[in-house]
Amino acid sequence: MNLQINKNILFLLIIFLLFIGSLDLNGFQAGELNFFINNKLLYNLNNTYENTGQFYETLSIFANIKKWSFNLTLRTNNYYKRAPNTTISDTNFDIFRKTIRYNSKKLKVIVGDLYSVLGHGLVLSVQKNDEIFRERTILGADIRYLSNRFDLRILGGEINDDTFDQKWRVAGGELDLKLSGNSRLGGRFSYIIDEDTLRLLGDRLTYSFNIKTNKFFSHFSYYAEIAFLDFVENSMKNGHAIYSNLTFNKSHITMLIEYKKYSNFDNEMNNPPIADKEDETSSINDTEGVRILFQYTVFDPEISFFFNIGKYREYEDNGFHIYGGVSAIDVGEKFSFNLTYGIRNIIFPIKKSDLDLTWQLSDLLSFTISSRDKRYRDNNFKFNEQDYSFQVAHAKGITLFLSYQYSYNKIIGLNNFFNGGLVLNFTNDMEIRISGGTIRGGQVCSGGQCYVLPPFKGIKFSLLKTFR
Repeated sequence: MNLQINKNILFLLIIFLLFIGSLDLNGFQAGELNFFINNKLLYNLNNTYENTGQFYETLSIFANIKKWSFNLTLRTNNYYKRAPNTTISDTNFDIFRKTIRYNSKKLKVIVGDLYSVLGHGLVLSVQKNDEIFRERTILGADIRYLSNRFDLRILGGEINDDTFDQKWRVAGGELDLKLSGNSRLGGRFSYIIDEDTLRLLGDRLTYSFNIKTNKFFSHFSYYAEIAFLDFVENSMKNGHAIYSNLTFNKSHITMLIEYKKYSNFDNEMNNPPIADKEDETSSINDTEGVRILFQYTVFDPEISFFFNIGKYREYEDNGFHIYGGVSAIDVGEKFSFNLTYGIRNIIFPIKKSDLDLTWQLSDLLSFTISSRDKRYRDNNFKFNEQDYSFQVAHAKGITLFLSYQYSYNKIIGLNNFFNGGLVLNFTNDMEIRISGGTIRGGQVCSGGQCYVLPPFKGIKFSLLKTFR
């Protein structure tokens, strides 16, 4: 439901929500009824291209009683997170999310806005991904029946694009049979229909079969799935996919072997495993790859050494991705860190290094530094981006942070970007964050999906308040 409302009323609504956010209101519990409210406001003074005030606010109501739960989220905004440099001329106010759930031992039902991943995402993957500002949901129903011998699931509904300029209908389901021991045999499908889309792929059916075994020979786990994509109405070439992994875990040693092969396998609503680091990009139209990840861990303190080697083909290009590093948790009850360095050479060598270090100065004070470096050369084009951040946090609820970013190629006329701010946690249920300066932007990848974050110059403010 979208309503165009008077800007003065909208402004009063924002002030009202900020006002109640400062009060000592609480949710409540009455018998078996639990009720709480969450209010989140984002405000940008975006000076990247012109002086523009942008806001994005949600007010969410949650309740549960016995086997039932309920969620309703109201939203008012004049920009979308996926398009931060575009301000909407007519301010939006809508019922953003609404969900009713029933949860028992054998039957689970969701009606309303729901996230859904079938299997490992080869057939269907509609879920929230904060790293790339993607939050599609299926507006419909999801029904699961769980028994001692099998699990059955059926779902269907409508999907809107994040900025509401595309629309699909989808139906899907899966059946998992519980075999002897820890083995499972399953099948799943999705059927997607274009309502209002850009690519106009036509109706398409995606289906797969999988086998899964845990703890065979005590230390091994295995998963394999084969999938097919059939374009029902279109003359496009049908697709197929294979994904499998084998994990060995014993004492200090963990080893993972992954294999993938995807051909013409994009149904717009799937996201197969990339068999690589989660912050890498991966084509699913013509790619093949295998990797081995080895990790050795010592305990007390926990220190892990890891090494990965992967061989990949993307269309006509072949190459390796090799990386390794070390991570540690609470060394001497003072230090935690993670260090990774790698080279991914498919079309041309891309070198990446990452470092995160946290030092607990005292029971109340901690210091964190992070650095990222990515560089490559493609013929005459040179690319180098560096990120450095520094953060001091006090247990009483105050955090100060500063970031510096560098780009070899100028972005919005700049090579150097500076940003800083603070976070205030007045209670466990209220957080205020404010920052200002410049942000470089660039490609951000998570789970094989990527998004190009535009540069930013200005001030960012956020308020999060939960009434429990």
